[in-house]
Amino acid sequence: MAERTIKLTGDLEAFVDAQVESGAYATPEDVVRAGLEALRGAEHGGLSDWERGNFAELRKKIDEGIADFEAGRIHTYENPGDLAKYIKREGRRLFRERNAAAAEQDASSSVQKRVATSRKSTPGSRRTKIS
Repeated sequence: MAERTIKLTGDLEAFVDAQVESGAYATPEDVVRAGLEALRGAEHGGLSDWERGNFAELRKKIDEGIADFEAGRIHTYENPGDLAKYIKREGRRLFRERNAAAAEQDASSSVQKRVATSRKSTPGSRRTKIS
């Protein structure tokens, strides 16, 4: 990391010191770094790269929801309990699907390891190169 010396006005120096003394930041460098990151974020509409990426994904999901609504792909619930049951049911379904996929991947990885192990030569074995 590059080292640089900067001069601060008295009020900024007092502000940095107060931030460190309050425990909000561990060092004066952390205070300055946070300030520079905030400035960089402000120049990009107040959003970090990560936030902009998540905002774009959220915007996509909102657009999908609006399209579903306009196409009539909606479901109404008579009471909050019915909605809660649906959410739980869908959550359990997604959980089962993800666990099944993970188990399948683990099983595939285990088979690959056994095949790789069985291909290794053992002491006294001969390997013949086939061309």
